[in-house]
Amino acid sequence: MQILTLISGLLAIASTAVAAPAARCADSEPSTTGIESLLQRRLPQHAEKFEFSIVNATFLGENDVYVVSNGKNGKIKVEGSSLSALATGVHRYLADVAHVDIYWFIGSRLDQIPAGQLPKLDKTLTGSSVVPYRYHFNTVTTSYTAAFWSWEDWELQLDWMALRGVNLPLAWIGVEKIFIEVFQELGLTDAEISDFLSGPAFLAWNHFGNIQGSWGGSLPYAWVDSQFELQKKIVQRMVELGMTPILPAFPGFVPRAITRVLPDANVINGSAWEAFPALYTNDTFMEPTDPHFTEIQKSFISKQTAAYGDVTTFYTLDQFNENNPSSGDLSYLRNVSSGTWQALKAAAPNATWVMQGWLFSSNSAFWTNDRVEAYLGGVTVDSDLLILDLASESLPQWQRTNSYFGKPWIWCQIHDYGGNMGFYGQVMNITVNPIAALNNATSSLVGFGLSMEGQEGNEIVYDLLLDQAWSATPIDTATYFHDWVTARYAGSKSTPTDIYNAWDILRTTVYNNTNLASNAVPKAIFELIPSTSGLVNRTGHHPTTLNYNPADMVKAWRLFYNSAFKEPSLWLNSAYEFDLVDMSRQVLANAFIPVYQDLVAAWNTTNSSTTKIQTIGAELIGILEAVDTILSTNENFKLSTWINSARTSAGQRSLEDFLEYDAINQITLWGPAGQISDYASKSWAGLVSSYYIPRWEKFIEYLVDTKPAQYNQTAFKAELLQWELQWQNDTIAAATKDGVDDKVAGGVEVVLEGPLLLFLTIILAGFMAMSESLATANRDAESYLTYSTVKGYFLQDEEDTDSSRFDYVATNFGLINRTYDYEAALSARHEGHEDEAEIEQKTQWSRFERQVRTLNEQAESNVVYKVLYLGRHGEGFHNVAESWYGTDAWDCYWSLQDGNETSTWSDARLTQVGKAQAQTAHDAWEKQIESAIPFPEMFYVSPLNRCLETAAITFRGLEKDVVKPFRPTVKELVRETIGIHTCDRRSSKTAIQEEYPDYIIEGGFAENDELWHPSQRESDSALNARLKTFLDDIFNANSKKNTFISVTAHSGAITSILDVVGHRRFKLQTGGVIPVLVKAERVQGKEPERVIEPPTGVPECKSDPLAAGGKGPLEVREVVQL
Repeated sequence: MQILTLISGLLAIASTAVAAPAARCADSEPSTTGIESLLQRRLPQHAEKFEFSIVNATFLGENDVYVVSNGKNGKIKVEGSSLSALATGVHRYLADVAHVDIYWFIGSRLDQIPAGQLPKLDKTLTGSSVVPYRYHFNTVTTSYTAAFWSWEDWELQLDWMALRGVNLPLAWIGVEKIFIEVFQELGLTDAEISDFLSGPAFLAWNHFGNIQGSWGGSLPYAWVDSQFELQKKIVQRMVELGMTPILPAFPGFVPRAITRVLPDANVINGSAWEAFPALYTNDTFMEPTDPHFTEIQKSFISKQTAAYGDVTTFYTLDQFNENNPSSGDLSYLRNVSSGTWQALKAAAPNATWVMQGWLFSSNSAFWTNDRVEAYLGGVTVDSDLLILDLASESLPQWQRTNSYFGKPWIWCQIHDYGGNMGFYGQVMNITVNPIAALNNATSSLVGFGLSMEGQEGNEIVYDLLLDQAWSATPIDTATYFHDWVTARYAGSKSTPTDIYNAWDILRTTVYNNTNLASNAVPKAIFELIPSTSGLVNRTGHHPTTLNYNPADMVKAWRLFYNSAFKEPSLWLNSAYEFDLVDMSRQVLANAFIPVYQDLVAAWNTTNSSTTKIQTIGAELIGILEAVDTILSTNENFKLSTWINSARTSAGQRSLEDFLEYDAINQITLWGPAGQISDYASKSWAGLVSSYYIPRWEKFIEYLVDTKPAQYNQTAFKAELLQWELQWQNDTIAAATKDGVDDKVAGGVEVVLEGPLLLFLTIILAGFMAMSESLATANRDAESYLTYSTVKGYFLQDEEDTDSSRFDYVATNFGLINRTYDYEAALSARHEGHEDEAEIEQKTQWSRFERQVRTLNEQAESNVVYKVLYLGRHGEGFHNVAESWYGTDAWDCYWSLQDGNETSTWSDARLTQVGKAQAQTAHDAWEKQIESAIPFPEMFYVSPLNRCLETAAITFRGLEKDVVKPFRPTVKELVRETIGIHTCDRRSSKTAIQEEYPDYIIEGGFAENDELWHPSQRESDSALNARLKTFLDDIFNANSKKNTFISVTAHSGAITSILDVVGHRRFKLQTGGVIPVLVKAERVQGKEPERVIEPPTGVPECKSDPLAAGGKGPLEVREVVQL
């Protein structure tokens, strides 16, 4: 066979250094019927023109190979080492030769191949996987995306997965049936079981032990039965298509009443999750060391095998997802995993435990390396555990854990949280880094996979990673995007150059994010609860930061839109229609941001105008109405589609309202009272018109009626919650009475004889041409801010000022005694001495303030001046420790520790010296207030303890002398260089809120530190880029208001700010303060790209760090423990 003549050339590519768990049986050649049936479903007119054969290539190891060639009588011959290899070979032929494909939302485009003979190959196609496993699904995808899928939906999904080479998918549907039978067998009543099981849209977190019970009503057993039957079809089809399903196993979570039937059971209650009331969380966990655990596991696996057959040896089991163990003791953690593993092996002797590695990143503060090693070490046979490094592209854990201490693992791309819908990707990351990880000498990597929480868009980046699994070198993304576009719009007479150019713009901008502080699909700010702050430039899992120039998105949209006028057949192309709606949604979501900022700025001015607030508010609502109109033209972007799916899955009318409640609650309040509100929000027609628009209307009304001094976000949010709860009830009632499309979907339903998409684009083109707000957004989008220091006002600006000897207290913060331009102009105008006398009576600070405000009054519209009071934190325990051990020993060893035997410096606190330094700053401010120093109008502070405490000591108690109260905003962007040093790993959001309840924590602030990495440290260029973003943030947010701004930060952060604003290098001592007058100028055009150096690693020690310090533990105690 031809494949045998080609295999030798693929051996080097296909070999793998890691023994992967066995996934398939080689005793007999599998039937190719499943692949043939796929073609009968999707390509019936050509299905008989393919011939398949499976070649025994076991000497290649676990990796797959395929060869596609021209066969006899016009047939296409596909040979492969497995069913998955055959399906991949078919896909490569269809996409690369016939230029057709199959997609999530628009379905199969394979029918676009013309009738008659199939296209012949110019050359033989060959391929070899570089990893044995291609994984798909996050456990929560089954709730966020597939909760209400029909069998037809699943058929499309499974065919898509097969063609893309997926051979190890999660199969997590219908598991509740098994749980119910096991619990009933133990003697638990239906009522006790119902109190445990959650609603259909939240079952994933029920299986994780995060929540229990259903706040919308008990889970109907009839629906459970229907999902169980659906799972049987899913599993059978997976096997037919050459996939090994990963089935669930018993993780240990049980109903509260378990002790009634098993009074001797060793159980504990988990911690509360996401502020849910105790009724719906604090799940009961049976310790795996309890003999009952093993018996329950046996029962669970036995019943599952009886239902689906002996189809797998892979079982998914997660015990501590966002839910920490009851003890961090290493022996306890090892015993938990050991007991779990042994119970699983007792139930299924060949079992491999599949674990999501999310727990290690979601709470890295708990899961230190020694704890990770202990927990994984309970499984003493490495190949019996397979770990999904769930967010390898943004929060990799494999590096800090030394490739999970030798356990096999899969490089996964999470990309999307909660089903967010913004355009986003990291195309260089997901092509370069998986291959680098594979080639790492100590790597135990065995697969690539997709682990998105929601499967809602950006399909190209998922295709890219799965195709990277078949390339030993990083894929060329320019060629890849071009070829993907060719297949995407099959059926049109031709694909205009404008479409290729549009997608290439997206490739190099929208899909090429390198800012890992904003590491996932962004959310439109109009989907969030309205507020005057915290909505723009969020980072983390649900960012609102745009890591590209919005003008690039507009440019791509225009090219894409115009292409249909050059090739009119595109108007009837379902792929083009979907993508144009999606791009239009993103353009308008971006346009919403500057108009929202204008609204807040207009409200926050001293003499705010009700008319102006209402006028700008009307512009905001106009954008949302345009969004809803455009979304309503495509079924994939409609609330009614989601609701209809839920109601249809009910199977009987009496259950429809319950299913709809769950569906609606998930995408809005996510909990009985908004516990995770808007986490899974969607830009859908009907949701925009009936939910988001009213919320923003209420917000605009609140601003009209409320002055800034009386603004109370907590009160507004509480009042809004009552409306949101009522909206849920009204929506369900409306759907029951009038039908989903008529009452609930809202939006603008348009019925035309011609192509609906043509009408859609006319709406958007008109909106873009006529809307003043969008014109402003586009103008601003095509510009950027540059910064410079205005010299001549402070000693620290001058080159001859020695920073090491600079005394900010004695020099009045460095303020130079001088005359100002406005004073000369004032004297000249009056030609007298009265103004001069008045000037002489004013303090230097008050005259300086007048000068700055005059600069702003006379500035061009694109220029603004602000004074930044840059304050460094007081001395922390880490500063003393570094001084004691020396920088070399500190950097290579001691900075990686949480402390020594006498002191702790993880998220370091202030020493007594540091507190005294902060008090000195307080006293200095108090003295300068007497001289009329312009008091800060806004305060920003790093989230690290030493800065939080410094700011509190410095500014609390001063507000009695000034108008502006001290309520700083805690911002991630202004923290110290991120990574490696434990002193720079922040505490939890809860801990910060408890210690500093009056501080404002910026929106999108994660509960735990998701930015800090134990083995990678931010480069200087990356730090400068981050602080440039911080300056952009505060200058955009404050516009020409809040001219005097305080920033309490760190040496590294302040140095970067000074670099960005063109100030001379000035090393600020601990506790020091310097003001800087900064000029910001908006420049038209695209901002020059910055060269961002990659993170650095832990430096090698030049000498024994344990010998550093010189005098031993006693002296360390004396010096460090102040």
